[in-house]
Amino acid sequence: MKESVPVRDAKKAGNFFAFIAVILALATIVLGILGMKTDPVIFNGSFEKEHIIEDFVDALVKKDYDKAESMLRSGETLGIKEKADTPVGELVLRANLSELKFETEGRPTVDSSAVITQKLNCTYLDVKKLMQDVGELAKSKLQKAVESAENMNEIYDSAGNYKEELVMKLLSDAVTELVGTGNYKISANISIGLVSVGGKWKVVPSEGLYNALFGGTIY
Repeated sequence: MKESVPVRDAKKAGNFFAFIAVILALATIVLGILGMKTDPVIFNGSFEKEHIIEDFVDALVKKDYDKAESMLRSGETLGIKEKADTPVGELVLRANLSELKFETEGRPTVDSSAVITQKLNCTYLDVKKLMQDVGELAKSKLQKAVESAENMNEIYDSAGNYKEELVMKLLSDAVTELVGTGNYKISANISIGLVSVGGKWKVVPSEGLYNALFGGTIY
C-alpha cells in the first residue's frame, strides 16, 4: 500500500529548480577569465605558421587540453580543466566538449593595423536550450518517481525537500537522454587571434571561443 503524498507547495518544490539554476551557472567557471582583452591581437613579424590554429582546435577536439593550453599566450587559460560546481554541471560541460567541431573559414587576415585573426565555424551544444528541456524532463521523471515510490523517505529528506541525490540522478539521466538525441547542436562563426611572442606563435582565445567551450552560456 503506497503512502499518500500531499501536494508540495512552491517553497518545497523550489529546491528542485534551485538545482536547475546551479546548472545554468556553468559560465561562472570562466568569469575570472573574461576580463582579458578579446579584440583581435596586434603582432609583429611575418605570418609563417598558418597551421597553428588548426593544431590548436585539433587538440581541443581530441580533448588534449594540456596541449591546447600550452599553445596559449602566457597568462591565458581556457578554464575547461576546472570542475563544474555539480556532477550534473560537469556532465553537461563534458558533453558539450565532446561535441565540439571546428572548420576554418578562409585564411588568416591582417588589416591595416596589422591585426591578425582566423575565422572558424564552430559546432557545439546549445546548453541553455538543453537545460530548459532537461528541467522539464527531470520534473516529469520526478513526478513519476513520487507516484511510484513505496516509501516517501526515498523521495524527501527530513526537512520535506526532495533528496539532493535523487534530483541529481534524475537531472543526469535527463541530460544523457537528451544529448543522445543529437537535437541540440548549433553552429556559430568565431575568430581566434594569434600573436608572435619571442619568435613563437601563441593563441589568444576570444569571447566567441569561450562561448563555444561553455555551450553558449557566456552570452
